[in-house]
Amino acid sequence: MPYWFEGNQYDSLRAGLGPFALTRLAHESGGAYFIKDKTGDGSPFSIETMQRFQPDYLSPDEYLRAAAHSPLRKAVLSVVDLTRQRKFKATPRLSFAPTAQSYFNDMREAQETAAYNSMVLQQCLALFGAKGFEQPYVKETSPRWRAWYDLTYGRLLAMMVRCNEYNWACATMKAKGADFVDKKSNRWQFKPDGTLHFGSQDERMAKEATRLLTRCVKDNQGTPWALLAQREL
Repeated sequence: MPYWFEGNQYDSLRAGLGPFALTRLAHESGGAYFIKDKTGDGSPFSIETMQRFQPDYLSPDEYLRAAAHSPLRKAVLSVVDLTRQRKFKATPRLSFAPTAQSYFNDMREAQETAAYNSMVLQQCLALFGAKGFEQPYVKETSPRWRAWYDLTYGRLLAMMVRCNEYNWACATMKAKGADFVDKKSNRWQFKPDGTLHFGSQDERMAKEATRLLTRCVKDNQGTPWALLAQREL
């Protein structure tokens, strides 16, 4: 899921752990997997920290069966599958040079990106039910899965809020009218704003997103999950 606004987009991160299949092969055969990075390619994360966050080195079938017994794990994996099939579009347009003739279509076209992302987000969020999986989270013993839950669910909620607020801003500007554009305003720049306008549902989602992402940062310091959650916040 792409990040909005300027800053690192983190298309990939080196966690410091070996590829799953090769590391599992080393585990199963009583060996060890060594990573020899080129200069500058090393992981920024401590291996001592990351050891707590290793995956369970089971066979793929066993791994999926174990995940299927947990609604939390199942939801996270289902979101991964869904977002690979329905890729999000990039950040909607944030800068406009409208004219009386173009402003309405500019806003409508901008809303199409947010509308597509919102549709995918709704499908993803439906996998977490109405209130998420806080009870399974408490019972979850894997720090890795707990981190994935907070980051995944938190980011989905935050993105949904942004899409709703973006759509509200576009609708507001569409209602200004051609006379306003011609006489008062010919440059529009959308910027982050902590004030929410779309409604109480956005306020609830934003509050929950902040709680989950803050918990992810607090409980997983020095890991990729904390870095990504902090970027979202």
